[in-house]
Amino acid sequence: MKRTQPTIEPLITRDFPAFKPTDSIEKVLSTFRHNGLKHKIIYLYVVDESNQLMGVVPVHRLLTASPHQKVADIYVKRCISLSHLTSVSEARKAFSAHKFLAFPVVDSSKQFSGVLNIEAFAGDLGDISAHPRVNDLYELFGLSSELKREKSFLRSFAFRFPWLLATFTTGTFAAWLTGHFQATLQESISLFFFLTLILGLNESVAMQATTLAVTRLHKQKPTLKNYLASLSQEIPCALLLGIFYGTLTALVAWLLKFPAEYPSLLGLTLLTTMTLSCFWGVSIPFFFHRLEKDPKVASGPLALGLSDIGTLLTFFYLAQRFLINRH
Repeated sequence: MKRTQPTIEPLITRDFPAFKPTDSIEKVLSTFRHNGLKHKIIYLYVVDESNQLMGVVPVHRLLTASPHQKVADIYVKRCISLSHLTSVSEARKAFSAHKFLAFPVVDSSKQFSGVLNIEAFAGDLGDISAHPRVNDLYELFGLSSELKREKSFLRSFAFRFPWLLATFTTGTFAAWLTGHFQATLQESISLFFFLTLILGLNESVAMQATTLAVTRLHKQKPTLKNYLASLSQEIPCALLLGIFYGTLTALVAWLLKFPAEYPSLLGLTLLTTMTLSCFWGVSIPFFFHRLEKDPKVASGPLALGLSDIGTLLTFFYLAQRFLINRH
């Protein structure tokens, strides 16, 4: 006789507040001030008049919203829920796959029943809240967190192939660019000495900007306003980095007695390309999010590829201009 698997029914927390879209932010905050915080993990769920689940309110949006705004202004409609008949083993897989700290639970009529908290499995949270950030690092480079458990080499290939193809494509184009500017390189072969340095600095800036952009998207909507705010924060920093490392590289070229045009060429190149690489690092995650794709997935390879192309185009073009002017 087949043994029935235990369901999550006994593990559901039922004294969990739910709010209506028409409720004000002030009412939501007042509810928490009155009742206190009974759970370590706080997710706010939105239901309609018949108690059917409509969405979730991220806490950071609640804390930054105006008291006079409505819940309808800030809640997220996309919300993954579990049935009250879900087995314990299936629930564990859901926590592992989605990396959430809690799931809303609905009954057979899709009405909100309560919340399944990860504490039901973990006891004490410990460092579990940091675990999603580890998986973020995998996904930032186009590696699914499932890949760590995947045994099939064909499945592993399928996970990794698409975004490595993006790297291959941009790398091929970069190779074509190098060949296109072959005459410039032959005229001044010492440019090769600085090419690796310039590419490395720009790739680092692109990855830093990408990582920060993905982190921000955990806390805010991918609106035009937030995108421009991120750019206004990152671009000035990139300009300062470009000025600093452009000056430092120019000084190295001068001390090593490279041709007189090199310090200006290298300084201007790094100022321009580090700013452009930062732009890609901020823009790519927002672009993915606007397409309703996970911004963590492969933002890294695409941002690095576009950074390399932009860097090579700028470097070779400026080198060509400086060499023409020299002659």
